[in-house]
Amino acid sequence: KADSSGEISVLGPGRGAVVAWFASRIAVVSIDVPYPSKPTDVARTPGSSVSPATSHPNSYFASVESKEFLPENFADEIVQDEWQALGLAPSPGCDDATFLRRAHLDTTGILPSADHVLQFLQDDDPQRRSKLIDHLLASQEYVDYWSYQWSDLLLVNGNLLRPQAVEAFYRWIHSQVQQNTPWDQFARSIVLAKGDSIQQGATNFYAIHQTPEAQSENTCLAFMGLSIECAKCHNHPLERWTNDQYYAMANLFSRVRAKGWGGDPRNGDGVRTLVVLESGDLIQPSRGKPQPPAPLDQAPLDIDSTQDRRKALADWLTGQDNP
Repeated sequence: KADSSGEISVLGPGRGAVVAWFASRIAVVSIDVPYPSKPTDVARTPGSSVSPATSHPNSYFASVESKEFLPENFADEIVQDEWQALGLAPSPGCDDATFLRRAHLDTTGILPSADHVLQFLQDDDPQRRSKLIDHLLASQEYVDYWSYQWSDLLLVNGNLLRPQAVEAFYRWIHSQVQQNTPWDQFARSIVLAKGDSIQQGATNFYAIHQTPEAQSENTCLAFMGLSIECAKCHNHPLERWTNDQYYAMANLFSRVRAKGWGGDPRNGDGVRTLVVLESGDLIQPSRGKPQPPAPLDQAPLDIDSTQDRRKALADWLTGQDNP
C-alpha cells in the first residue's frame, strides 16, 4: 500500500508493482514479500480475524503438502527461483490423462486420439512423459501449428499481402519451424531481411509494415512483447519509453526501401525488392530533426554511418544479456 506521501507499507505476502511519475518521467519497481514459513509470520489487515492457514493457502504451512520439485531444464530452474523468492511450494503434479491433453493442445493445438490416450495411460515406462514431449515436438502437427502461430503473430494475411507474397512468407516461416531454427536466428533473419519478396519470404514483414514507425512498433511487439506506440506523440504514460527513444528506435528502419509495388491487389504477383540505402533519416516532428538511431535503452549509433542500422538492432535484440 502506498499513501499520499509515497510511503509504502506491507499488508501481506505476494508480489506487487509500484509505478511512480514525476513530470514526464516514469519508474516501475517490483516488490516481493515472501509467503511465511510459519503461521506467526503472517501479515494481516488490521482487524482481520481470518486464520493464517486459510488466509494463505499457497504457503509452505498449507495443509496440502507438495512433492519435491526437481527441475529438468532451464525454464524449470527459472520457475523454481521465483517460487523460492516468494516462499511458495509448487502445486502437485497432474495425472497422466491431464498431462497428455495439455501437452497435445500446447504443442499441436489438437486433442489426442482415443487410441493414443489408451496407449499412453497403459504405458508403465517412467520416462513416458519425456518421450511424449519428444514425439510431439518431432511431429508434423507441431510444425503446422506453430507455423500458424507465428504467421498470426506476424500478421501474415491476404488483407495486407498479395496471394503470392502470403504464400512466400508463410512458406518461409514453415521452413524455419520445420528446420528447428533457434528463435533468435528466426528473429534476426526477419529483422535483417532484404531482397526479392517471393524468393526471400521474410522480406514481406516489411511489406506489411511499410513505414519506419510501423516497422519499429511491430518489431517491439512481435519479438519483445512491448507496446511503444503511445510514445509516438508524447512520452509513454505507463512505461518508461520517451518520445525521443521512440524516434531513435524508428530511425533504425529509416533507410529500408522497397522497389516495385507488386501489381494489382487481387491479381498482382506481389513481387517487391527490399533494399537498404546508405543514407536517409526519419524526422522527429516535435524537434524538427532526426534522433540518432538507437535500440531502446542503448547508446546511439553514428548517424552518418552507411552501415545497415538494423544489424545493431538484431545484435541487441538477440543478445543473451537483453532482458
